[in-house]
Amino acid sequence: MDLDKRVFRVVLASPSDVQDEREAANFVVESVNRQLRDAAFAAVLELSRWETDAYPGVHALGPQGLIDERLRIEHSDILVGVFWRRFGTPVGDANSGTEHEIRRAIEAWKVSGAPQVMLYFREVPEEPTTPEEAEQIQRVCKFKQGLSLTDKTLIWEYKDPSAFSNFLHEHLWRVVMQWLGPARPASGPLSFLRVSAYSKRVCARREGMTELMADLFLHCTFDGHTPPSHTPNLIVSLSTHLPITSRIRERGVTDVVLFEVGRPGTATVIPGVIAEPGSHELIFSGVRLTNIGAHETRIFQISNLRCDCTFLPIPVEGAVYPVFAFVMITGAAIENPQHIVASVRKGLEFEARRADNLGRLEENGFEASRSTNVNERRIATLRFTEGFMDAFKSRAPTLGRAWNMCEGDAVSTGESGPICPVFADGEDGINVAGLVHNGTRLRADFSGLPAGVRIFVSTRELGYNSRSHTHLLHWEGRASPGEAMMIGDVEVRELPVENGCTAATWEVMAPLDVIRFVDFAVFASYVADSGANLPVVGTGTVQGGFTPGSHSYAPNCWSSGATPFFYSRRRTLYNVLTVTQ
Repeated sequence: MDLDKRVFRVVLASPSDVQDEREAANFVVESVNRQLRDAAFAAVLELSRWETDAYPGVHALGPQGLIDERLRIEHSDILVGVFWRRFGTPVGDANSGTEHEIRRAIEAWKVSGAPQVMLYFREVPEEPTTPEEAEQIQRVCKFKQGLSLTDKTLIWEYKDPSAFSNFLHEHLWRVVMQWLGPARPASGPLSFLRVSAYSKRVCARREGMTELMADLFLHCTFDGHTPPSHTPNLIVSLSTHLPITSRIRERGVTDVVLFEVGRPGTATVIPGVIAEPGSHELIFSGVRLTNIGAHETRIFQISNLRCDCTFLPIPVEGAVYPVFAFVMITGAAIENPQHIVASVRKGLEFEARRADNLGRLEENGFEASRSTNVNERRIATLRFTEGFMDAFKSRAPTLGRAWNMCEGDAVSTGESGPICPVFADGEDGINVAGLVHNGTRLRADFSGLPAGVRIFVSTRELGYNSRSHTHLLHWEGRASPGEAMMIGDVEVRELPVENGCTAATWEVMAPLDVIRFVDFAVFASYVADSGANLPVVGTGTVQGGFTPGSHSYAPNCWSSGATPFFYSRRRTLYNVLTVTQ
């Protein structure tokens, strides 16, 4: 630990039913520490939890006495208490260990003004399932009411672990900023400048390694009556708590750009420069403020910031996680420097359904005897469902509705940025920031297919009328799907099978309209040949997800321009076809 850094000890107290929040608190502390480091604050948060700081042993006051010695609540700076449906197990002087720790913190605060006590209560919408649970919830409510009446404690309610992460990050940052004060004094070289930052959050996909964040706006106002005789160029730093994964060109030049808006003749585009792929910070140098007048405001926009959302904790069902960005200008203080630039949600659900599409596929998939010919028989329907509106996007935003709204957040209808400025970069010539190579791609991977079986998939989603939203990709070469043909009223292509494996990839050409899913038909065909022992007895499987992707963190894959790019986590396998004796 750097001896010059100020260490703020944060103690976490809670019963056992909020494990998701306990893990989220560790992630939030790491995020705040990264932003403190990026903003050049000589400070760090240190999180203490009984499961990481305590150890087995014997104590005269029992297990809680051991925990107290390790947590050292009286010598902490912040105590975070979290409750949901459980209150905990009684200890010597309190109805639970968590209550004991919170009471101890409050008494210490009354004496010395520390620690700062921050209490969070998760909503309990459902009815208790057992008498024991009802009794625990009642004890939580009684404790909560007592704190409000007797200790005048301000408590905070939240809906789910993702909301807790959001609140805790914001509140920890505010408390630490109050203690530390501004990062740079008002007497700096740009003391005449008043800067505020602004952003709207967008929806991003949990599976995405190159997810587009919201644009940030900087309002720079000359705070004086006499125009300055000389205004130096600005150096703007932008950092996030997730790796920045915008496309990188030569010498670290990225697709993230800063430009002035609202003034004719100010079309200069400044690309951000990053130290290395996967870094959390980039720099914009040479932002000009020439000829700014008294009380005049200039507005700058930062666009095409992309981050790797797979670095967030594995979400619980329905969880939404925030992405934080921090803006800094060398020599000037910024009002509201930290913003949430994205709400991260699961982007896709995949399901293998029956051939008639009336429900999930049976456990063994479509079953057929090896002794009976199967002639271009529909065996399954593959359904890809959006996790939120417009999670499946075309390459460019749709003309006339580049943005939609989902639960209060903006959602782009295209994988490319809604603004794609053109800028020159020395010998590299002309660059277009934010333009990607394709729309969202959906992939189905088949494996273990019995030898002798041929597989066909529909070239477009089922149920389209005059205009489809997707199309099956095909190319020249051995591994490309075959020529288009009709099976009944469905246009299909045959997939090349090698060693029992094959795959189909569909690209989204236009955002979905009303229905939030796309279905694709799967057909199988084989000729029974007992002499050649075909088809082989066995079961083939299918799984679906976004593509292209990687099973590991691979910055070279996306930094060279493979955008959008996804992390291929382990996905649910469905048995799609079983050949029996």
